[in-house]
Amino acid sequence: MLHYTFSITYDDAVAKVKVLESCTLYELASVLLKSIGFDMDHSFGFHSDLKSPYAKNMKKQFTLFADNGDKSIESDTGVESTEVREAFHVGETLLFHFDYGDDWMFHVKCLAIESDSSKKKKPEILEVKGEFPEQYPEL
Repeated sequence: MLHYTFSITYDDAVAKVKVLESCTLYELASVLLKSIGFDMDHSFGFHSDLKSPYAKNMKKQFTLFADNGDKSIESDTGVESTEVREAFHVGETLLFHFDYGDDWMFHVKCLAIESDSSKKKKPEILEVKGEFPEQYPEL
């Protein structure tokens, strides 16, 4: 079984997670958000342009909108059925855009792809360093 290790970063904060190669991008988003203390209560997407999810001529993009039939680019296969092995190669970073109202932007990098004899099938949070922002800060 192949396991993928990812980091999610925001400023100086970083969290690392490990998932199976067959994990969908939806499942990856769920464990990434859990690792930083966010609720999975908004739409999201993974984008190849690291500065803007709205950039023209995006090379690749995977969004929850595509799963609902609203694609902005033809190659957007969505997040519910696209597996991490289809979206990432080792060393690749994608912009993770969460909550299109508050526009949270994180970088998600594939750190490693390793053959692992572990029988663990559920995604794991490996570590969290630094302080991630609060999703809903008190005013």
